[in-house]
Amino acid sequence: MPDGAEALSRQYPEFEAAKAVVAAWLERLGAAPLHPLSATELEKYKGRKAAFGWRLSVEIDEEVCRLDLLLPQGFPWQPVRIALVDHPPFLTWPHVEKDGVLCLAPDSLEVDPDNPAGVAACSLDEAIRLTSALTKGELAGHFQDEILSYWSYAADEKGGGIVSLMRAEPPSRMVKVWRGQATYVMAETEADVCNWLANRHGKKPDHFQVEDAAFVWLKAPPIPSAYPATGKALRELVGQEGKEPEAVLSELVRKRPDKLVVALGMETMHGPALAGVVVPKPDKASHGAANPLTKGFRPGKVPDEIILGRYLGGSRVSRRSIDRADPDWVHGRGHDPRAAQLRQKTVLIFGCGSVGGGIAVQLAQAGIGRLVLADPDILKWPNIGRHVLGGSAVGQAKAIALAEKLRMDFPHIDVVSHTLDADTMLRDHSELVAQADLIISATGSWNADTRIDAWQRTAQRPAPVLYGWLEAHASAAHSVLIGGPPESIRSGFDGTGLPNFSVATWSNEGTRRQEPGCGAVFQPYGPVELNMANSVIADLALDALLQPCSVAVHRVWVASKKRLDAANGSWSDTWRNDPQFRPEGGFVFERTWPKANSDEGEAAAA
Repeated sequence: MPDGAEALSRQYPEFEAAKAVVAAWLERLGAAPLHPLSATELEKYKGRKAAFGWRLSVEIDEEVCRLDLLLPQGFPWQPVRIALVDHPPFLTWPHVEKDGVLCLAPDSLEVDPDNPAGVAACSLDEAIRLTSALTKGELAGHFQDEILSYWSYAADEKGGGIVSLMRAEPPSRMVKVWRGQATYVMAETEADVCNWLANRHGKKPDHFQVEDAAFVWLKAPPIPSAYPATGKALRELVGQEGKEPEAVLSELVRKRPDKLVVALGMETMHGPALAGVVVPKPDKASHGAANPLTKGFRPGKVPDEIILGRYLGGSRVSRRSIDRADPDWVHGRGHDPRAAQLRQKTVLIFGCGSVGGGIAVQLAQAGIGRLVLADPDILKWPNIGRHVLGGSAVGQAKAIALAEKLRMDFPHIDVVSHTLDADTMLRDHSELVAQADLIISATGSWNADTRIDAWQRTAQRPAPVLYGWLEAHASAAHSVLIGGPPESIRSGFDGTGLPNFSVATWSNEGTRRQEPGCGAVFQPYGPVELNMANSVIADLALDALLQPCSVAVHRVWVASKKRLDAANGSWSDTWRNDPQFRPEGGFVFERTWPKANSDEGEAAAA
């Protein structure tokens, strides 16, 4: 037994017990005498954390194949791995990695730790089926369907990666590239590159400069033997696609860039894929013409065909992996039909505290194209326990710090901030407010809510307004969507902002707490309850953006009875008498928002 396995057995007896079960199964299978792998043989699989293994001789399609059955250090909680000992050169067959280990299942495979022999048996069966299919040449198409994996295996390890903001779709076209020291960024326009980098890093890079690049759409993904290793091979690959892709490549070559950066786009059964190629400019010869591209011709008189052939000659190219960071990929990996619609939307959020900040992050993650944040307050240390911003933002304006975070985390979206209260924002930036597709009030202020309500009633093109607030101790969260007049947020409250419908009620001692300072009051609740509440409000915001509704909607999240009891509260009589009442709590429901009467409408518009 290798030394590593002995140490593992002493420290984790479960490993030794599971190994013994697999060994007994192999003996029953007729594999005895078993051939344990030596330490030298296991060294081949050191990257797999293989602690023990056996070499098996298995007949597959009347041929004897040698397979290594490997037990990882985490066995039986991790699946066994099986390697093909006598495998062809890497990238000859799909699903066979450099060390011969077979890709039998996705990394997310779950196994039964109580049945180690069954796990090994299933893996061995899959290995036999896979090997049989490979030897028959039945899986060559998998190279194309999973090209991102195989291209990355063949990529230049020393070359930096490429980040793509481009649309992963035809036609072939000229695009832009920024070449950083470690990473390239490709996009449709210079502005796209500039905005993304400025958002990602807080400022535009020094000496910022973009260059032309090529996006070439292929009819089908190439197999590894066709991956271009030279400029000539790249030209041949592109030439097979017709005149349009080759014309794009020719146009780029005519500009004679220092490096030729080409993105190859292709459709697979799993969606579009991108791969990168970087071609260096031909070196100057130590003797002869100073410029190898124009040798034998007068300046400006070299035929395009000659330039293309000289640039894309026998010099080696660098294959690069491309990481997509375009909105369609970030928000749903190209499979969320809502992404394109949300990218066109603008949301204005009043209040960037624990509620508004959390909602802003969720909407950014959902793919909202533009966020406008307004809040006059400064972030303080007691805020960060339930705020999306941490200690690094203490002392900064909440709106400004939140906008900076969102721009860095989601560089493709537009985020602007204003350190203003709702009234000032509505008065001084009325045009900006009018551009919003949805306004969210998360201020927790009745004064702000009624001011926003008055604006909605008098605006020429009022946007729907979503009001969100929490009850004491986060016992419930309310989200009310008001599409426009005659509906009003005021119809559910009394004149001082007390709601007519509340889920919880409390003792006379009050629910607010005060810091040892004048007017510094707060509601005690934690981040876990807050996250549940914010999700309910953000969910209604998405509904409002994707499926506009003219009627008012009131959606309520009710905390669990356990949470209510811990805070010394009880269900209110209004909630107990509601047809949807459930004493255990812990659910979301909708109720009818009261209709606004004419007196409320006249008062609000006055």
